[in-house]
Amino acid sequence: MDKIVDCKNVRFSYNHQIVLDNINFEVEKNDYMAIVGPNGGGKSTLLKLMLGFLQPVSGSIKIFDKNPILSRKQIGYVPQFATFDFDFPINVLEMIMLSNLNSKSFLPFYKKSEIKSAHEILKKLQIDDLWNRQVSDLSGGQRQRALIARALISQPKLLLLDEPTASVDIHVEKDIYALLKSLNENMAIILVTHDVSFVSKFVNKIVCVNRCSCFHKISELKDIHLQGFYSGDFTEINHSCKL
Repeated sequence: MDKIVDCKNVRFSYNHQIVLDNINFEVEKNDYMAIVGPNGGGKSTLLKLMLGFLQPVSGSIKIFDKNPILSRKQIGYVPQFATFDFDFPINVLEMIMLSNLNSKSFLPFYKKSEIKSAHEILKKLQIDDLWNRQVSDLSGGQRQRALIARALISQPKLLLLDEPTASVDIHVEKDIYALLKSLNENMAIILVTHDVSFVSKFVNKIVCVNRCSCFHKISELKDIHLQGFYSGDFTEINHSCKL
């Protein structure tokens, strides 16, 4: 078994208020896992713990059997769409290459091999013809692919995405999930999403998070249908965790 993420009994709190409690799950090589749950349930916080930006109060998270901070070079991260400033005057290739910039460099300098690798990634994501386009001029789907390309430039073994389809229409959403499925052949993928019934066609594991967690393999779920999974008009999974 090639274990990539090992999350055991994790608890996290902000200002002594518990946000996550007793979080347990495992991610193995080539897993494609969705984290689902209500707004404020702790999903994005869990991603930050896996990135090492936050530290658990108790329990442990190991990425490639190490502290997440020591494993960051093997992790690609796609933040929520709204957190990236797309008005910054930069083209697609420059945005991607900045992620590969040596922090000790006084001026941006890229090797020919790095530029070639960036174009190969853009081609794989079907946006290589947009390499010189300003990011502010891209459509929603094109922007999301560019953000994924930026995360892939470091050739990660684990890709984390925070609601990657939140700002795109349903047709683009389907394309992005299918794209991630193809990338999953070479890396494990974990994404935060609200679209349980849709993403369940692609993922093999689901973690339901609402302060605590419940971990499922898709093959073990009896049914996935709409209405009332959290509170209000969301998605329901017919299982026993009742989150």
